[in-house]
Amino acid sequence: MQVSSDQVMLGDSFTVTYLSNNNTVRTSPDFSPLQKDFRIITTNFGTSVNMINGVTSSQTFWRLELQPRRAGEMILPPVTLGNDQSESHKITVSASPV
Repeated sequence: MQVSSDQVMLGDSFTVTYLSNNNTVRTSPDFSPLQKDFRIITTNFGTSVNMINGVTSSQTFWRLELQPRRAGEMILPPVTLGNDQSESHKITVSASPV
């Protein structure tokens, strides 16, 4: 998981990118656990394929733009990506500029 910022202002959005090198991911992950503390503004999906010295590898990503629903410390919960699972991640949301 890649997060654009660990600190965000209430009302602002940030980007979370989930990556999988697992070729068994055929359907979109269940992002509903995020909706408890965050509003999902956009979701983008993509796959990149690389061939280096005859060896092919691929990576799938889901990029979400999220907006916090409240101020405070929140946890981005783990998301299942095929046979893999992302780590949880702490986000601090400020109600006013720091």
